[in-house]
Formats: sequence, structure tokens, C-alpha cells
Amino acid sequence: KGSTYPDVNGCIGILFEQASARGHLRETENGLLSFPFTIRNQVATSLSTQKAGLSLKKELIDFQDNFYAGIGTAKLDGNTSGYSFKLSKDRSSVQNFIGLLQRHQIDVYPSKNGDQFYVPMDQAQRYLIKTMFEKNTSFVDSLFYDVSTWTMPLAYNLESASVSASALKNFDLSNPLTEVPEWKAEVVGGKSSYAYAFEWDDHYAPRLLYKLQSLGLRTKVSNSKFSSETSEGKKEFNYGSIIIPIQNQELTSTELYSKIKDLIRDLPIDIYNLKTGFTPVGVDLGSPSMGNLKKPEILLVGGDGASSYDVGEVWHLLDQRYEIPVTILESKSLGRTNLDRYNVIILVNGNYSAVDKLMAWTKAGGTLITCRGASQWAANQKLLNAKIKTVNKPKSPNRRPYEKASHDHGAQFIGGAIFEISLDLSHPIAYGYRNDRLPIFKKGRMVLETSSNPYATPAVYTESPLMSGYISKPNLNNLKGTAAIIISGHGRGRTIGFTDNPNFRGFWYGTNKLFANAIFFGHTISRSTME
Repeated sequence: KGSTYPDVNGCIGILFEQASARGHLRETENGLLSFPFTIRNQVATSLSTQKAGLSLKKELIDFQDNFYAGIGTAKLDGNTSGYSFKLSKDRSSVQNFIGLLQRHQIDVYPSKNGDQFYVPMDQAQRYLIKTMFEKNTSFVDSLFYDVSTWTMPLAYNLESASVSASALKNFDLSNPLTEVPEWKAEVVGGKSSYAYAFEWDDHYAPRLLYKLQSLGLRTKVSNSKFSSETSEGKKEFNYGSIIIPIQNQELTSTELYSKIKDLIRDLPIDIYNLKTGFTPVGVDLGSPSMGNLKKPEILLVGGDGASSYDVGEVWHLLDQRYEIPVTILESKSLGRTNLDRYNVIILVNGNYSAVDKLMAWTKAGGTLITCRGASQWAANQKLLNAKIKTVNKPKSPNRRPYEKASHDHGAQFIGGAIFEISLDLSHPIAYGYRNDRLPIFKKGRMVLETSSNPYATPAVYTESPLMSGYISKPNLNNLKGTAAIIISGHGRGRTIGFTDNPNFRGFWYGTNKLFANAIFFGHTISRSTME
């Protein structure tokens, strides 16, 4: 952002900004601002920057040469030779992270047993590597133009650690990876005559489920753990595993088998042949714990009052990554639009209207998903049964100089930091996660108290939540133990409120699954756990 990215790549970063005319002519405190004037500024700045860069060609090239030449002689930090990250069951996130490193010309080495990867510091992109992997909670200043940390393994929910020289024997350092590793999926056990199953760990599991549902197939989700005999022996399936019965489908067993093989061709998601409904451990496949799923029909509300950034992030996740179609509706049209064709409505950060219509739609069985400011709005409108928690201010604050007011207020804003939340892994919102601790990105001070219903807060901030980045002590104390996700029921429907943006800027992969779970499994959440 701004100059940071160029800085760590040996470049000169300059950020130009100017006021927006927001139309043809705008009255400002500095006089009238016209649209042609802003266009002229953009053109003049672009041309002058290009001209200056050309005239300083030698100096700029020398600057970058000296930057990278100095890396080779710079002292490594302490005993750290590099960083490692582990292979997780979410193979696609591992692939995306390795692809990100390789696009930045960063060498990655596999471990000898294939369960982790190593990124040495002693390479040309040392400063970028340090920036990507380090965690920092100590800062000289408390004001930030943008977010205060970028710890990339946490963004992909990957376990990473610094590596000392003595631990390098565990890695194959003969050759770095030349391409992103691939894990080919298969239908384990071949064609089934009873049912198929796959687990929900992978980042692209929602894409696979939606494609199956788009074929008109009945799908179920396991609300309990179970095991089943497969061609590879007894296989344990986690919460959230997807079941595809063979009987009463629109496709024949042969057609279904062929479609499944096609769908997993480019995904690292194995599908298992389940030969019987009886399970050695856990519930049987005919149990009520195997919940029927609905194909999501999604409405995303945008336009006036909604953050265009957040709308774009949701659209990108659903349309581009998950390949799920989504309708985007102007917020001003919400009150006069027939909502019956949708079973999921998403409100991103913002303020909205048509409260009565949204409440009626939710009571009829819809799943309303709110994020950040929309959750605060929903709480104020009684669409979300939640209370806003505010920072306790001292009754008699010490006197402060007037000139410090702006700085003091700015220091209380959470511009962007990484925190740890605790998940209830048995809850549908947390399906697909194996660890009950998850890094989450938070921007802004909005905090929700936990629900009075003991089952309605599936994710809370831990008592020591700060993982990396800046937050003031009052805000940190206020955040501890509060709700990260809260759920409330209305009639036959429910509202699922996120205090944060689980799709932050399209790079925070680790919490995308929470959002996908709200879409696919929200309607399966028991009413008694929301009242």
C-alpha cells in the first residue's frame, strides 16, 4: 500500500492523492472544485512523474542495484536462517501461498518428508520475506495510513515458524520448487452404489459443492463426526463433510460418477466411495445428523450506503473463486424488490433501509449475513440480537494539549491488525477447520458482546487476541472475550453477524470459509441455539 510495497522491492514509491469533485462542480472550503480540474491534475502528475523518472533513470537503477547489493552483506536476524510453513489439509491455500511467493521470485524448498516448506532469508528478496513472515506488536508510532501489519502465513491460516540453521537438515535444499505443487484428486474406491463423501477442509470445497447442487443433486452435510470403511481402510470424516447419496438423484449412478470425476479434475479434493450407511464410529448416514442442504440463491446489496470495496470483495470470492453466481442489488431498490427468489442476503459494511421487509423475509426462512458496520446496523434495528460494547472511558481524564487531540483520537482507531479468535469446531459456522484457534483481520473499533444464548456465539476473541499489528491498550482490553460471530433467530430464519470482514481485500483466505459456511450451512443451524 502506498510506498511500502515499492520500498521492500528496491523502488521509490510515491503516492499522489487529490480531492474528488464527486460530480461536475463541487463547493469546498478552498473554493469551487471542478471535474475538468481534477482530470488535468491527474494527467499533469502522470506526465511529470514519467518525465522525472526518465531524467533520473541512472539514479533509479543505481538505487535498486545498491538496494539488492546490500542485501548480500546484511546480517541475518539472530539465529533465524529462514521461515517454514506447514502443509495443511487445505491444499488450495498452500498452493495459493506458494504461488504468491514464486511470483515475487522467492525460493521455496520442500521438507524431506513433504509435510512443510522452507523459505531461506539468504536470498535477494530478504526484506520482502521478513515483511511477509514477521509478527510485530511493538511500534514507535501509533498512527498508520493503512493497516499496521502484513503477516502472510496468517492470512492463509498456515502454521509458520522461524527456522534455525540446526533445523535445516529436515529440508531438501538441493533445488527449490520450480512450480506450484499439485495434489491430484481421485474418487477413492471408484464408482459407488450407495453414496460419496468429501471433507470440507479445502478452500475450494464450496465451489465443488455448488457445482454438485447446480446439477440438481441432493447433498447432505454431516453435523457430527463419523467414520466409514473405504478402499483405503477406515476413514474418519470431520464435522461438515458432504454426503452425496446415489439414490433418488436426477443422474444415474454412472452419470453421477462421471460428473464427480470431471468436477475434481482441477481440485485437490478426494471424494470417497461409501459402500454402506452403517458406520463403525459415529452416526450412521441415515441419521438426522446428516442435514439436507439447499442450493444458495444469493442477493448481495450494494449501492448507496454500502462499502463498494466490501461488495467487490464478496463478489470476487463468490463469482471468481467459488464460481457461484450472485445478484447485486442497489440498496435503494431493496424495498420494492421481490426477495422470495433468494434464500441468502448479504449486507456488507454500511447502513441500509427496508428493515421491515428484511425482517419479514428472514422470518420466512431466509439467512441474512451481515459484516462489520452492517452488523452494528442490524443490531440497532433488532435484526441481530446483539449488543455493541463500548470502551470504558475514564471519568476524569487528564488534561491534554489541544494540538494532541487529533493524534490521540487517531491512536484509538484500529486501522488493521491481526487477532486470534476461538472457534466452536462443532458449530456449522466453523465446519472445515481443524484448529480451534484462527487468525482474523480486524479493521475498525466495532465490538459485539457475546450472546446470552450459550450456543449462539460460535467465534469469540481470545483473552490474549493480538497476534500482529497495532491496537491501543483500551481497545485491546475491550476486545478480549467478545464476539467475532453472533447468530440470532427470527421465525424460521436467522441472522449471522460478523464483527469483521472475513473477505478482507481478497487476500485474507483464512476466514473465507467462515463466510462460505454462513451461506451454505446457515439454514441448518438449530433454532434452539439462536433464541
